[in-house]
Amino acid sequence: VDETSVSGYLYHKLCGHEVEEPVLRVQLPRRFSVPGLPELNHSQTNAVKSVLQKPISLIQGPPGTGKTVTSASIVYHLAKAGQGQVLVAAPSNVAVDQLAEKIHQ
Repeated sequence: VDETSVSGYLYHKLCGHEVEEPVLRVQLPRRFSVPGLPELNHSQTNAVKSVLQKPISLIQGPPGTGKTVTSASIVYHLAKAGQGQVLVAAPSNVAVDQLAEKIHQ
């Protein structure tokens, strides 16, 4: 694995090795809320902004805090940027189904 590739970065990051954070050149959107989904609150907007500037992120929190809407907004912006594939994982099939529904909206 090329040490400078995304795969190399992910491998070392997930193994807990010290890695240099890559600088991502991204054009942040003017609006972080997306059509067809509820407006994002301040915390959700900050999460979207942060995730769009990092190669790997984790979104977690208690039920009802807007993780699904936030995640769908992130996928929307990443897909719109057209910089490649997006991998989204969730702890259950139900959570994946709910996210897929929001992304579809």
